[in-house]
Amino acid sequence: MVDLEAFVRQIVREAFGVDATGVEHMTLGHSSQVYDVALPDRSVVVRLNPHPRVFAGTERNLATLRALGLPVPHVLACDLSLGRYPVAFVILNKIPGRDLRDALPEMTREELAVLAQQIVGFQRAVGALPLGTGFGYVPASRAVTEASAAAASIAASAAWVRACT
Repeated sequence: MVDLEAFVRQIVREAFGVDATGVEHMTLGHSSQVYDVALPDRSVVVRLNPHPRVFAGTERNLATLRALGLPVPHVLACDLSLGRYPVAFVILNKIPGRDLRDALPEMTREELAVLAQQIVGFQRAVGALPLGTGFGYVPASRAVTEASAAAASIAASAAWVRACT
């Protein structure tokens, strides 16, 4: 089995010049291995995947969503080359707070109503973006080819995640 935590520690050390004070595997990635990494002055999220195309466009997409007012992280570092490590990686700032899946069961009806309004607002903002050519809205003439390629990439990434756990 590959020691991904060692890769994460080395990646963080090289990116920020400090050693991680803690590394915790997160259970939320379905096609990537995701780690919550504590640094002396902050926490970051490190995402690993053996298929660089999974992260292609991440920085641009997050910037687009941020410009629409969505609360998304910033890309702090990334390497999609597979040159130094056998995996591509993206390092993101960690957004403070609790994961929604953990908070939902404890939310009041009033909090849920506010959340629903926020989600609808975010979806409306994203829905105003032009049509894409990949995941999400795909023109019908390219849908079969791109959907097949995307499904193959997701299946390979998911198999990798299962092999690492």
